[in-house]
Amino acid sequence: GRRRIFPGFFDQCELLIAKAKAQQQAFQDSAYPRYYLAAGYGVRGLARLYAGSYFSSYRDGKRGAALLKEAVAMQPDLYNAYMGLGQFEYYCGTLGGVIQFLLALPGDPDKGLAELKTCEEKATYAAWPCKAYRVKLLITDRHDFKAVEPELAALVAKYPGNYDFAKAVFTALNSGLNTAALRRSGEDVLRRLNQGWVIPPYIKFDQQASELTLGQAYLDASQLSQASSQLQGAAIGPKPDLAKRAQALLSKP
Repeated sequence: GRRRIFPGFFDQCELLIAKAKAQQQAFQDSAYPRYYLAAGYGVRGLARLYAGSYFSSYRDGKRGAALLKEAVAMQPDLYNAYMGLGQFEYYCGTLGGVIQFLLALPGDPDKGLAELKTCEEKATYAAWPCKAYRVKLLITDRHDFKAVEPELAALVAKYPGNYDFAKAVFTALNSGLNTAALRRSGEDVLRRLNQGWVIPPYIKFDQQASELTLGQAYLDASQLSQASSQLQGAAIGPKPDLAKRAQALLSKP
C-alpha cells in the first residue's frame, strides 16, 4: 500500500540531484559523480514507489541504473554500485500485473539477487547494508529461510535492534530449519526481551510462542536443559493454549 512521505523529503532529493549533476559536469572523467547522482535518483525513486507513484518511480530507477552502469564501466571495482543495480533489477522483475505490462519492465529477480550478493561480498561500506537488504527480500518475498542461514544469524548479531530479523529467526525455526546458529540467535533475542528490550506491537511478535518454538527446537536437537529453560517461560505465559502445550512438553520423560 501507499506510505506517507515526510514533508520536504522530495525537496531535499531535488537538492541532492542538482548538486550531483553539477559535480558530474565538473568531473566528467570520474565515476563517482555518476554514482552519487544515481543514488539521488534511486532514493527519490524508492520514495515514489512507496508513495504509489509507479511510473515516476520507474523513470527515476531507470535513470539511476543507467548512471550506475556507466560508473561501473568506468571503474569496474566500484562494487558499492551493485546494490542499486540489484535493487532496480529485482523490483522491475517483481512488480506485477498491469504495472509490469504497461511499463514493459525488463527486470530479472534472480539477477537482481545475484547483483546484491556481489555487492555484499565485494563492496566496502555498502556490504553489510546490502546483506541486510538481500536477506530481508529472501525472507519477506520468497520465504526462503534455507538460503539465508547462517547469514540471518550474523545479521541478528550485527543489528541486534532489528525487529524483522529477530522475528525471522523464529519463523525460520518454525519452518523446520533447526540449526545451532538459529537456536543461539533465538536465545539471544529472548534474553534481550527479558532484559527490557521492547518490540513494537506492529511487528506482531509473540514472546510466549517464540519461547515454545525455541523450546521445541532444543528438544528436537536433544538439548534438554536449554529446552526446559525456554519451555518453563512459555508454560507461565499469558496464553493458556500455549502454556498447556509447553507444560505437556515439559512433562514428557
